[in-house]
Amino acid sequence: MAQWSPGSEARRSEPEKLDGSNVSNVHNPTITPYLPAKDNTGLAVIIAPGGGHSKLCLGHEGYALAEWFQDHGIAAFVLKYRLARDKDSNGAYTIQDHAMADTRRALRTVRSRAQEWGIKADKIGIIGFSAGGELAAFSAMKSDAGDASSADPVEKVSSRPDFQALIYPHLQPLHRGERHAPALHRLRLRRPPGHRRRHGQPLPQIQGR
Repeated sequence: MAQWSPGSEARRSEPEKLDGSNVSNVHNPTITPYLPAKDNTGLAVIIAPGGGHSKLCLGHEGYALAEWFQDHGIAAFVLKYRLARDKDSNGAYTIQDHAMADTRRALRTVRSRAQEWGIKADKIGIIGFSAGGELAAFSAMKSDAGDASSADPVEKVSSRPDFQALIYPHLQPLHRGERHAPALHRLRLRRPPGHRRRHGQPLPQIQGR
């Protein structure tokens, strides 16, 4: 499902480049829906794959996860966003002006069609891996309520995610000093005193810090 993407009109006819499950040379941002056929929870999640903003790792960080969500009653949407560090883009795109525009547009699109897709409009979140985690963080930090005067019904609704999950996110210096920067919690193993793990034994409980 293609998204509205100002700034790449001149290159929309260029084909994407595939390398296994990875894709680059993205000039037509899209979302691919995975809607649950049964046991619909009403929840929805947009998946932003990683790839260092030079490619999109659509396998384990995209389609495979979307199928898992779908099987568990959660609508999933795999996002292809424009790549700010793709050498084939020749510096045409930036994270803030293009990748983030694609991310916000994805959130608005899903929310604007919530009733059609059996989704609760206040239960739409985003999960991002690596570079996609950066986009997920920014989407929560810098959102807006939409433009009620817009002629585009998608642009009328909010771009704010109702929840977010950042998976090994790449958080660049742009996040430093941001008022609404997400708090990241490191996890570490806590072993009981004197405990020595033997081969085949389960790991101790993981606790947040």
